[in-house]
Amino acid sequence: MQIFGVGFAGRHVKICYDSGDVAAFIDFLFSDLSSQLFEEYELELTFVRRSEPNTYAIFSTKGLLFEGTLGVKAAAVLYDVVIFNLLNYNNSGIALHAGAISYQGKFILLPGESGAGKSSAVAWLTAHGFSYATDELVFLHECDLSRVVSFTRPICLKQGSVEPIIAEITGPKHTILKDEWGAIVPHRLLNADYAVSSLSPGLIVFPTYKNDIPARLEKLSGAQVSTRLMACCANARNLKGHGFREIVNMARSLPAYQITYSNFNEFGKVVEDLFSTLGRK
Repeated sequence: MQIFGVGFAGRHVKICYDSGDVAAFIDFLFSDLSSQLFEEYELELTFVRRSEPNTYAIFSTKGLLFEGTLGVKAAAVLYDVVIFNLLNYNNSGIALHAGAISYQGKFILLPGESGAGKSSAVAWLTAHGFSYATDELVFLHECDLSRVVSFTRPICLKQGSVEPIIAEITGPKHTILKDEWGAIVPHRLLNADYAVSSLSPGLIVFPTYKNDIPARLEKLSGAQVSTRLMACCANARNLKGHGFREIVNMARSLPAYQITYSNFNEFGKVVEDLFSTLGRK
């Protein structure tokens, strides 16, 4: 067995694997989070190739987690268990379910629960000149809540947003993992300008996808932002006061908007309106 380490926010998960194709799959999912030098880890996973053709299995110490092909569903299972265990006992800062892109030396956070449309919004913005950080998770250390650490991975898209995002890619598309469950798109295909960075947040945007609804931009109050950020806090139970004081302070200190959209043409126009508004301030 060989070992791949995933590191995020000071915690690690150990993945043991037995074959080259499994190694390539793990590297595809976690190359930006690779951390081989660690002594302690939150979880050990075993990822092996079965004797049946094109069949693989993922085990934790509690038993079988997945059996099947190396596709989007296998990736989803692996991401879920890795993220859960990286955060399960982490009380050194605030973890938010949020996408993040950088613009003019600041992070724009795009919080949202599953299905809100944050991954597709992040993908579209990345393809239109913003620098990618994550489509899923950010962490703000308690010792410096002004700095954001990103869970950088390929962009994970649900079926409905796959084709519009893939259409934004002008180069080769053979590295995209796509099946009936959705698609996983290497972020460098959308924008090759990527560098690991820990920046301060400068803006919060809540993307909300709603079918057949006219696009609109809405400025949010501090109270609205606090409530929505609390819903996106992935490790609140580990934190003193569930992290409420820190989240309220963040909500009060940053401008925040909601973008409601049903297609990317409208989304792009609203984004232009947003930055036009910010430019006048």
